[in-house]
Amino acid sequence: MRRYIVSLAIWSAWLLMAIKMEELKVTQPKFLMANSSDSTGTITMVCGYIFTGTLSEEFRITIYKGRIVKEAEVCVASFNSSMLPFEKNQTFHCLGKPSADKVSITLSGLNMLDTNMYYCKVTKMHPPPIINSIGNGTVFYIQAKEDYCKENCTSEPGNCNEFTQATVIVLVLLLVFLLYSIVITCAHCSLGASTCTFWTREAVDMNRVLLHNSDELPVAKWTGQQWK
Repeated sequence: MRRYIVSLAIWSAWLLMAIKMEELKVTQPKFLMANSSDSTGTITMVCGYIFTGTLSEEFRITIYKGRIVKEAEVCVASFNSSMLPFEKNQTFHCLGKPSADKVSITLSGLNMLDTNMYYCKVTKMHPPPIINSIGNGTVFYIQAKEDYCKENCTSEPGNCNEFTQATVIVLVLLLVFLLYSIVITCAHCSLGASTCTFWTREAVDMNRVLLHNSDELPVAKWTGQQWK
């Protein structure tokens, strides 16, 4: 009986030491942004984890949306020391690529309504004891396709149109204004030339009249006694 008690005490002490030695910490980015297009919005989050215990045979990763409750789970998967990729179709299409210190999670099928806080939880399942850690959360901001295009437009075909409808309208208005200015300028020049010609002709006619009248003016002559 005494031997049994001693063995139990040793086992308990070893278990407590193992629990104390094994620590798990999860890190994740604060903010991620993606675009949504016909419910195919895709975003990739890297959940880093640090495990200080012995080599574990099985881990589980859980992604929560908004709240850390079972109903808010959007991706749940397990992986082991083989670090093989996994793929799940749950609330979103979930593709995971685990490694020794992180798990890259790609979620597809997001839209604007899925903008929220997402939490990453890593659990060491086997061997016992089970321990877990939850990250501080990552804000997923999913933009509409049009807004994303305005901020990230590139020259590659198929990504974004280089000229939007508003740009085309502005260019058309500028072209109309330019043509209108040219027409008004030409009309003004034509009117100015006609006015100049009219006043030139008036001046010439006036000079002719004055010269003609000057020929008919009487010339005073001195007769020796008076001017006649």
